Amino acid sequence: MTFYYAYLLSVELVIDADHNLIILCFTLQKIILKGYRLDDLFEQFAHEKPDRIMVHDVGSPYFRASGS
Repeated sequence: MTFYYAYLLSVELVIDADHNLIILCFTLQKIILKGYRLDDLFEQFAHEKPDRIMVHDVGSPYFRASGS
């Protein structure tokens, strides 16, 4: 899927003991990224928008894609 930053309303970082979350709120969609060390990615949103976000280790039990 492609999401355009022109429709990005907010970015939130949630730090938890087990994992981190980045919540990207677009006008019609909410994207939740769950993983580790997401604070670096969150900092990129503060300065300039990253041109790509790549997911690694998709075989991990912590990665789940849902079509809700």
